[in-house]
Amino acid sequence: MDFSKKFCFVIPGWVTKHTGGAELQSHFIAEELIERGWQVEVVTIKPDNLELIKENRYYNPKIKYHYYKNHKLALMTWFAVFLKLLKTDSSVYYQRTISIISGATALFSKLFRKKMIFAIAHDDDVKKDFYKVPFRNVKVNSFIFRVVKWFDYRFLNFSNSYGIRNANTILAQTNYQKSELSKNYGLNAELIRNSYDSSFRNENPEKENIVIWVGNMRKFKRAELFPEIISRLDVPGWKFVMIGRTYPYVEDKINSFSMKNFTYTGQLPYEQAESYFKKAKVLISTSTSEGFSNTFIHAWLHETLIVSLNVNPDSLFDNNYLGYCFDDDIDAMVDKLGEILKNFDLQKQILSQAKEFAKKELNLSSNVDRLEEFIDEL
Repeated sequence: MDFSKKFCFVIPGWVTKHTGGAELQSHFIAEELIERGWQVEVVTIKPDNLELIKENRYYNPKIKYHYYKNHKLALMTWFAVFLKLLKTDSSVYYQRTISIISGATALFSKLFRKKMIFAIAHDDDVKKDFYKVPFRNVKVNSFIFRVVKWFDYRFLNFSNSYGIRNANTILAQTNYQKSELSKNYGLNAELIRNSYDSSFRNENPEKENIVIWVGNMRKFKRAELFPEIISRLDVPGWKFVMIGRTYPYVEDKINSFSMKNFTYTGQLPYEQAESYFKKAKVLISTSTSEGFSNTFIHAWLHETLIVSLNVNPDSLFDNNYLGYCFDDDIDAMVDKLGEILKNFDLQKQILSQAKEFAKKELNLSSNVDRLEEFIDEL
């Protein structure tokens, strides 16, 4: 099918407002598409200060932004998104991360004969009935509001499912996501892994004895385990740095953790966080699950060893190929981490393999080539 080269991203947060993995990946793709002559639009949540957003390094005046208001009720947000979509003028709609906007984008695309690509951002995106919350679990004091919220969750769950089922193409980050999509929805997905920033340059990293933990501290990240892990290590000469925005359930524990070689930086701009990857020797992951973590990509490229408690995308850590994973066995992780830090030079082969894998398999230009191929086939 012949398309005008007009491409619209539909995503809850854009990189000027959020700097999570989904936002960064969408930003990389958008910049590459613009270089290739595409006109790009973005539909996303309205930021608090539009003028301040324009000063952000990721703000691109070549992109046409359509901002909607996020409401407490999913149904109201659905209508807000749909109305903004009516103001767009693209051929292809790329919707990333499962949310209320998934169903709105799918219906809009169907009604107006547009083509929709749904991009899986996290393993949870392909869980079935993720928002089908039992009434007893709705945490609202008023009975009436509990009923309203229960129906709203059901609508959100329906909208998510509708969005996935009615996308013209689904993109997965891992083979695991492909298999889960097939199992839960009976649908197929194309594999396009996350990409690294095309401006990446770091041929000779100067490393220090630093171990980092990086991420937003949502519950599935289990940030509180990082202080527990490093408190059990006896490795003089190493520093431990924790980077990311805290949430109330972990803030007190992290702020109260006292260890002379431990630093909590709080949330850092992308460039400053990147500087820690350049000098750190080890990245710790404590998450229960991820999509295809951007922190892993940064680590591989910067020759920072990944030691993961549970996440093992497509079994890439099996046989210590690109790092280490311990299937949620924290004792085994602590023991091995102690060995690694006492004789880090033994990790050179893994670090070399990981960097070559990232440069070959996670190339932005190649991934956008594949994306354009899928678009041509729609």
